[in-house]
Amino acid sequence: MKEIICESCGGLYNKKAAICPYCGRENESVALKEQQDYIDSYNRKIKSVYRTEPKNAKQKVQKANKAIYIAAVALIAAFMLIIGASGLIVATINLSEKFALQNQEKNLVKLENYYEKGDYEAIGKLLNKIEDSYGVTYEKYTTAYDWYDRLKFHTDIMKDNVEYEKYRSAEDFAEYFSWFFAELSDIEAHREKGFVYGEEEAAIYVKEQYYTNLKQYMLLTDEEIEQATMMYDSEADYKELAEKVKERFAVNMPEE
Repeated sequence: MKEIICESCGGLYNKKAAICPYCGRENESVALKEQQDYIDSYNRKIKSVYRTEPKNAKQKVQKANKAIYIAAVALIAAFMLIIGASGLIVATINLSEKFALQNQEKNLVKLENYYEKGDYEAIGKLLNKIEDSYGVTYEKYTTAYDWYDRLKFHTDIMKDNVEYEKYRSAEDFAEYFSWFFAELSDIEAHREKGFVYGEEEAAIYVKEQYYTNLKQYMLLTDEEIEQATMMYDSEADYKELAEKVKERFAVNMPEE
């Protein structure tokens, strides 16, 4: 099956189809062929009249001409209606696309304004209102907000450890460390790629907060945080580090 590209919407469809199934635009080559076929049929009828009934040929030709004329007018009218309808459909689609792009531009301006202010809460609220916010267009802002949102959750866990440390085992600490260092490892991976979406400021802020919180609430040193981040993978075992931290808690309980 041979296909053609619609000049209006760019859709690919059967070249023998009368209209584009996506936007309704008339397939002009098919329409012209139908008109030519009709004219050829008319010529064949004329020749047939002259061959079989020469005496009544003139009268029959006149009748045939009248019928052809009426049919041609109807065909042209139908053609114009189809063209008009397809044009209306295309115009409607173009208008919808225009509004969608305008809304997208407005949302991006707002998101960038929030981003420059470091207002990640506002970014999250706006992203929740955007239906397609997980597309590449919004990758910078979804990445920044996801980092920030997980930072809040992990900070709450660190603070809880201060209050409920005696009820937590080294295995619990090791599991928590795998969560924290997974985030720092992800930020490092973005840095190595060059922050292709422009998310560098968010990465710096979130990383600094993790370092501050891990030192304050989990009693880790900068060197330990850096090494634990570098060794992170899905199979990383932080039990040894967790046991050291448990010992530190016994000597020097951190303040909330």
